[in-house]
Amino acid sequence: MIPRPAVSAHALRSHRNSLSLANISYRFFSRCVIPWTRGLPETQVPPPVVIGALGGSGTRLIVRILREAGYWMGSWCNPVTGDAMALRGFIQRHFDELVRTPRLSAASLEEDFQASIRAHRWGLVDRQSPWGWKNPRNMWIIPFLAHQYPNMIFIQLVRDGRDMALSSNHNLLFKHADLLLGDTEAGRQWRSDPIRAQLHLWVLGNRLAWEQGKELLGDRHLILRYEDLCAQPYDELMRLFALLGIPPDLEGVAEHLIVPSPGIGRWRASDHPALRHPDATTRATLTSFGYAP
Repeated sequence: MIPRPAVSAHALRSHRNSLSLANISYRFFSRCVIPWTRGLPETQVPPPVVIGALGGSGTRLIVRILREAGYWMGSWCNPVTGDAMALRGFIQRHFDELVRTPRLSAASLEEDFQASIRAHRWGLVDRQSPWGWKNPRNMWIIPFLAHQYPNMIFIQLVRDGRDMALSSNHNLLFKHADLLLGDTEAGRQWRSDPIRAQLHLWVLGNRLAWEQGKELLGDRHLILRYEDLCAQPYDELMRLFALLGIPPDLEGVAEHLIVPSPGIGRWRASDHPALRHPDATTRATLTSFGYAP
């Protein structure tokens, strides 16, 4: 049985998002303007910076930092999450097929993607300006994105999976649990035990992004830990800016944007067995990302 409070909160957030002025405006724009636009394919632009994570990890912080550093992150963004609306729509339409067939390439898919990129970059005066976008689900579709932009930079933001298991952001779980978890214990029981299922999604998504990112992007795949960004912002921003080629004097400007979440370490107050006694795969994944299991 689905816990009513969690489902009600999720449904309420989805309803508010769909009825927000920003979302309504973007839908009108995308349906009435973008179909009539053409021009050079949007792959013939500087490679983007793409941000992905499990939803709720703090990716909005990366968007704010990049905006301050002069990156175009889209004029049509969700005012709460910072997600690029054009790419959010594309991912929602094609997420299942891109997860099932990671290296899928079809004419209709490419056309829809290019239209979404045109919408995202609408209003950008200088086509050669640095740009990018954020959507948590990006980390599940790296092969497709790398096919579109082989030289893109991918930022994978990681936050302790045990804290993430207690997050109120269960968007990915409610929308894609059956697809991503499949016929596993977590998959069969995600409605009755969303904490265990959310932790399992954290493991699957971050391991997948790490493996595919390193294989397809090499040094252009950067893993940032949210906790390190909060504890030692100077060092982590220097790593990020060095990869992007941003002047180091900007790290002092961006540092003021970093406000640690009070939810860091909240898993320690929980007695849930999946958090207190994680299975072997979860322990190995926590260790891999520098979290003591």
